[in-house]
Amino acid sequence: MKRKLIAVLLIILVRINPQGANEALRWNTINPYGSARAYAMGGAISAIGPDWINVCINPAGLSFLDNSYSIFSTYFLYKNSNASYLNISNTGVSANYNLFNNAGIAGIWNAGGSFTRAGVAIGYSRLDHYFTTVNISGKNTQYSILDDFIQKLKDDNVASPSEILNSPKYLTNIKLAWETYLIDTVKDGSGIYSFKDTIPINDLTQNLSISTKGNRGEWSFSIYGLINDAVAIGATIGIPVLTFYSSSVYEEILNNTAGTNLRRFKWQRDLSTTAWGIQTRFGTMFKAGENLRAGLYLQAPTILFLEDNFNAHIEASFADNTYRSSAVNDKNGLKKNYSYIGAFSGGIQLGLTFPPYLNAGIDYTIIPNNTGAFSSGDNQSISSYLTITHQIRAGLEVTFAEMYSIRAGYT
Repeated sequence: MKRKLIAVLLIILVRINPQGANEALRWNTINPYGSARAYAMGGAISAIGPDWINVCINPAGLSFLDNSYSIFSTYFLYKNSNASYLNISNTGVSANYNLFNNAGIAGIWNAGGSFTRAGVAIGYSRLDHYFTTVNISGKNTQYSILDDFIQKLKDDNVASPSEILNSPKYLTNIKLAWETYLIDTVKDGSGIYSFKDTIPINDLTQNLSISTKGNRGEWSFSIYGLINDAVAIGATIGIPVLTFYSSSVYEEILNNTAGTNLRRFKWQRDLSTTAWGIQTRFGTMFKAGENLRAGLYLQAPTILFLEDNFNAHIEASFADNTYRSSAVNDKNGLKKNYSYIGAFSGGIQLGLTFPPYLNAGIDYTIIPNNTGAFSSGDNQSISSYLTITHQIRAGLEVTFAEMYSIRAGYT
């Protein structure tokens, strides 16, 4: 059982599948930062408006602007992660500074007819980041990743090396291991092949490093207005753009080399994804007197057009200081173009404002992540493994002497 658990852990960690449940959840998730004020209040300032974050949540909130304004903000992100593998603790640290977080102009003017005021906003918003680093290391006397490769060949009833070389399903893993002498054949008296790995004794140091980086942002145009000084409406049309890079490096070092010339091998897989798309949002807010506001909003499913470039490489070193390496990349048919239609989302808001002394807001969003779909890929895992996400934002702002503010937020 322990070996099985370790095998599952390693396969999950080194797996890079650009079209499955993990990726659907990533593309469904947005974390708009807005202004420093909005970030400090956990994004709940959108329940009161107006703030730049309303462009990404409920554009109707911008109808409550007193004056036109512009925004330019940056951010610095520091993350620290800890992992334990085979009773050895490991730490991963990542830091990111991004000069260009939010930038835009939001205008407001008095309008005629039923509209008390109206306005437009145009700009760019950072919606998410993908910066992570995880490093795991441990000693293993029970299992090599090559054991999983051999088991896969048995399960698929592979009878000859030619099947490994010609099947696309082995292109990024078992084929590379075969070409670097990590897998060998055994032929019985009947001429039937079976396969074995070149590690006779499992006494290994295993290292795994996973790093991701990239950002998602959106160029947007919003229009909004306040009707009879009581009901605000707004809409945003956006063009999301994103870049995502993932690199997984798995290494095994032999501590006991009896019966083999192999000393170590490294398996690296890299994924690069770029995308653009179309996004729309609609919202409304109601004033119940001067101090209470309630909002509703809906985000239509994001349509993303993605391009993946995938590379894989195995390098093995042997006792006589020789090396064997094999690689595949987009020239081998690993470049893919496809689309993703994400999940819709909607929410309700409640805001309390007593300017200039107190502002409080709460926001609830529901996202049925299991409704997204790729034009090609593992859509079954999306419906099977993903569920509905419920997100709550809450924030409080207290101002003293009209100059100093204390803010707190929860997301």
